[in-house]
Amino acid sequence: MDRLGDLTDSLVTGLTGHLGHEEDQMLPVIQAVVTQEQWAHFGQIRTRWIDGDASRILPWLLDAASEQVITTILAPLPQPTCRAYQASGDPPTRP
Repeated sequence: MDRLGDLTDSLVTGLTGHLGHEEDQMLPVIQAVVTQEQWAHFGQIRTRWIDGDASRILPWLLDAASEQVITTILAPLPQPTCRAYQASGDPPTRP
């Protein structure tokens, strides 16, 4: 069981570093080159991707996100999806 824990810790560490780098480096680039209309279109597509699984995905996706980020992510989503996120209570804490 210790091996599984070690592997999980390695995965979390590696993935967190990778995703943190992407957020720090790429989001400013995206904001500089993507228009509001393109971002809104992406939001509509993203809604279709996660709508059926939103109640499971959003708490993890938005864990530790600022209120501004949460508001931005939820804005294009349908009201039932937003309510499902809000009803989820506190998102699970990442290891």
